[in-house]
Amino acid sequence: MISGKKSDAGVRPIAMGEVFYKLAGHVVMQLVSPLLPAILEPVQLAHSRGGSATALHVLQSALEAGGPSAIALKTDFKNAFNTRKRRDILASLFKLPALGPLFRLAHWAYRSPSSLLVSFAGEAFGGILSAEGVKQGDVLAPLLFSLSVQELFTECIAGLPDLCGVAVFDDFDLVGHPASVFTALDRLSDRVVPTGLQLRRDKCKVLWPHNAPVPESLSASVQSHGLSLVQGAMPTLGGIIGFDTQVMVDWCLAQVKLHDRLLVQLSIPHFRRNLRS
Repeated sequence: MISGKKSDAGVRPIAMGEVFYKLAGHVVMQLVSPLLPAILEPVQLAHSRGGSATALHVLQSALEAGGPSAIALKTDFKNAFNTRKRRDILASLFKLPALGPLFRLAHWAYRSPSSLLVSFAGEAFGGILSAEGVKQGDVLAPLLFSLSVQELFTECIAGLPDLCGVAVFDDFDLVGHPASVFTALDRLSDRVVPTGLQLRRDKCKVLWPHNAPVPESLSASVQSHGLSLVQGAMPTLGGIIGFDTQVMVDWCLAQVKLHDRLLVQLSIPHFRRNLRS
């Protein structure tokens, strides 16, 4: 296991599996990948063509069609991949006979705790017990996690009028009338309690994209739910949504500068020359 740095100064544990296990994982994933959109859409789009880009277009379109009161909400979970209960992960998988090619490998990998060697500065030492969640770095992990939260996300938006909800793995965003959005959030808060997931309300954000002043009722709801309010446009899912074009352009230009610095840091002349051309 190696530790990756997160943008909030936290640590992301990455489990590097043995090569033969990863090869087996790629084989079974190739067998089931064509089936995933029909199983997971229209909520979970991580395994659909376009992934996050498709999700962003869906959210932006929902905002534009939602009328003068439409808002967006992006949610955040604490260490989601590593805290989901494994019994629920495997139960969600075994409900779907079409994904049978995954059953034996997933059960072998997650039926019991396993030891992970810790790597630091290129050296392996000690170890920790991996007992819950999916291992980030495992070929099967993204799909297993997505399956485990599919019912949770779907139930949160069921029956709510004019509400759009899309997810990319654990990033779950909502667009609609404030009443429907906050009802879905309340459902989510209640349903995550037994799952192992923890909703980070301090990192959840509500977008008021309109030029009109923020309604007092919306400000009150945001405050009572322990959320933060963003106006104009809001980054999410690796992109940005909203109606404030200047904010959106500035954000895009900032991302370009970040990528420019990345290419400079790579210091691979041939690679950089090919990219520029």
